[in-house]
Amino acid sequence: PDPPGAANPLGTLNPLGTLNLLKLLLASLGIPVNHLVEGSQKCVAELGPEAMGALKTLLGVLTMFG
Repeated sequence: PDPPGAANPLGTLNPLGTLNLLKLLLASLGIPVNHLVEGSQKCVAELGPEAMGALKTLLGVLTMFG
């Protein structure tokens, strides 16, 4: 059997720690993080299941190559 985290090298990282790092980075660039989060939540709430699946696929590709 593979050791824990072998399939995902980032498997042991705390996603909340990563999120906090992202918030810090965005804030340091002058991007209003709370406004961005609120706007994103509104957009997600208005998406149907098909659009949500497409968005998840797009984000997955962007993070893989980004």
